[in-house]
Amino acid sequence: MNRYTSNVVGLCLILLFNINRLNAQVATIDLANEKQNISGFGGAHSPEWGVELPLDQVDKTYGIAPGQVGLSIFRTPVPIDTSIFSMEVTAVVSAKTNGADIVSAKVIAAESYNFDHSMTDPILNDASAEPNVDIIGGHIYGGGIADYKLAWDKGKEVWLTAHYISATNWAGDIAIAKEIHNSMIANFNAYMYWYILGETGFLSNGGDILKRGYVMSQFLKFIRPGYAKVNVVTSSATNIDVTAYNNNTNVVIVAISRNTAPVDLNITLQNGSEYIFTKLVATVANGTFFAGKNSIAFNKIKQNYLSFPVTKFIVLLFFLYS
Repeated sequence: MNRYTSNVVGLCLILLFNINRLNAQVATIDLANEKQNISGFGGAHSPEWGVELPLDQVDKTYGIAPGQVGLSIFRTPVPIDTSIFSMEVTAVVSAKTNGADIVSAKVIAAESYNFDHSMTDPILNDASAEPNVDIIGGHIYGGGIADYKLAWDKGKEVWLTAHYISATNWAGDIAIAKEIHNSMIANFNAYMYWYILGETGFLSNGGDILKRGYVMSQFLKFIRPGYAKVNVVTSSATNIDVTAYNNNTNVVIVAISRNTAPVDLNITLQNGSEYIFTKLVATVANGTFFAGKNSIAFNKIKQNYLSFPVTKFIVLLFFLYS
């Protein structure tokens, strides 16, 4: 598996902010230095366990239109009871129609409780077992977010296959964003939340998108399967978390501020081009709304800076067109 690709044309910048003004933070993004490929983001659907998404909610969860969340991996069990196969199939087909990846005919091992490498190292080091495993997966209850060099050396993707945040306030929502960030820094290819439906999920039991659904959608709608994470170096960045991604057409930058005061974030793009930004803003109280356009040129050799003042509980989305 090749973790590295090349060339970027467009850009999408996402800033998630929590806030007394702090010194400027600097993030340097090298668009030519690519890391792992992104397979997607998902959640669990399980009629067998009493958590079933109605079809209209499958559309809302997996679509990428306004008012939809944008998940791209559909996790569902193959039930022992064949009488409920049809419940699974209908939802799977609907998710597939919305572009979700339906993982089939692949072996994922070993989904340990806290991504315990001691459970998968023997598989990876066994010459007979290793070729029969496609993906190394794990949960992170109790910890376990760490780069898995052995898995990479063996050419395996690494997926976080289940976790949830029980706190249902804004702090919990930002914690999910931070968890996704940490997973991407650890070079995971995919991040899957636990239940989609319910107060700890993305949709309420009545089908309304919860605030954490809006937070998640800032990642999911724009970091689509096939993007690759690129290298980011932060300087003097206190409680600022930045990752960036490209797909040979667009670039997505996700910056999370966990500060309680406004911060100026200066972003340096290396090996960039010229872009037109469409800015969208989402707040803790609202969804996403259009906030105008602007353009800026990035010299391919010299560094260029963008400065964004960070304010409380705001998500700034800058979508670039080449």
